[in-house]
Amino acid sequence: MNGPIRTLLLTIALALMTTAAAAQDLPSDRFGPPLILRLKGVVEPTPEAARHTDGFAVVSLGFLGDGAPAQRWLGVDDARTLGDGPLGKDVLEVVEPFQPNLLVAGPADIVAELRDAPPGTVLDIEGLVDGDSRTYYLRRVEREVAV
Repeated sequence: MNGPIRTLLLTIALALMTTAAAAQDLPSDRFGPPLILRLKGVVEPTPEAARHTDGFAVVSLGFLGDGAPAQRWLGVDDARTLGDGPLGKDVLEVVEPFQPNLLVAGPADIVAELRDAPPGTVLDIEGLVDGDSRTYYLRRVEREVAV
């Protein structure tokens, strides 16, 4: 190969390698490996109703399978993660641009406790959340009637 063409090919190769290396340094919107997320708040049938609770955030919860798709909204009073990962509110910020924010999965009886909770019910829910898929695999749902 003559000099100018060889120089051009080397420049292009170097530019491609530099771009690939820079892309690896970009911050991720996800929060790392799956983690346990605990949410406390009031479940409502619409986002407007959830905004009128005393919560600091509104989270949309999508339920797939078992017939028609369903969605509920939680006016979140408290969001916590277990372990050394990000804070609960940070997890909610990551999923906020998506609708629904979280896709609920888990044992049918536990999912039903959340999906079928009457409007205005105070919930304490906990499960494994995966930032890549936004799947929220429930392991516990506790209800109490709001006063």
